[in-house]
Amino acid sequence: MDMLNDTDIKKNRGIVVDKHMKTNIKNVYAAGDVCETTDILSGNQRLIPILPGAYKQGEVAGINMAGAEADYEGSLAMNSIGFFGLPMITAGIVRPEGDGFEILEKVDKQNYSLRKIVLKQNRIVGFIMINNVDRAGIITNLIKENVDVSDFKDRLLNNDFGYADMPKKYRKEKLIKVRTV
Repeated sequence: MDMLNDTDIKKNRGIVVDKHMKTNIKNVYAAGDVCETTDILSGNQRLIPILPGAYKQGEVAGINMAGAEADYEGSLAMNSIGFFGLPMITAGIVRPEGDGFEILEKVDKQNYSLRKIVLKQNRIVGFIMINNVDRAGIITNLIKENVDVSDFKDRLLNNDFGYADMPKKYRKEKLIKVRTV
């Protein structure tokens, strides 16, 4: 960020961009770890330095630089790492502060496993999975799509949780989307 000190590019903790990844300077775009983009959970602009976000930001910036139009909808803070042979995935809010949160948790000490899902208004806003990370992609999608999970939240922590656990209407919508893409 020091290299921007003598420029007119607007910055806070990172370079400020709009939904097209454009800076405040005409024809100057930015993408990746240096940009403040929308956090899809809070709606606030902040740094979310993760590879999938950087990739999509670059794609959106490139499309807009080429003269077409694309919007970057925002990112979700997430991380995947292994400690002492235990895989761990986190996304969104894992330590909620304030009222209105519901925490679903399943601990299996024998297998060194933890599955914790954080809900707000029956929507998943975060999770942490340690050693049992199957279905993390499905849970992440439910966050990104802001799905009301009240009809199946009692099954979210099951090891075999999947699309079959979701309402028929939701499964049908997902299937139709796949077929029309």
